[in-house]
Amino acid sequence: MCCLDPEKYSPSIDARRVLSTKHPEWSYEQEWRIITKRGFFQLVLPIRTVIVGLRMKGRRLKRLERVCVEQGINMATAGIGDEGIDADRYRYRKA
Repeated sequence: MCCLDPEKYSPSIDARRVLSTKHPEWSYEQEWRIITKRGFFQLVLPIRTVIVGLRMKGRRLKRLERVCVEQGINMATAGIGDEGIDADRYRYRKA
């Protein structure tokens, strides 16, 4: 049986490692990931598209939809298609 050594395991370091890497199939994307402990980050260019995962649901998704509509930002849903990972245009739900 294997156990995690708390001296070597750090959820914050592991989370940063996962969030700061990218699957090779997405390498063509011109993506910026901002990971900060500060509340806000000043962007040089406006956000054009937000890609959400298939499992994102509920109030958080509805709030994100509202912000994207208000700001004129496109949304897409990440998924796995016939040729690998892709992002399909998001279908907004009626209120």
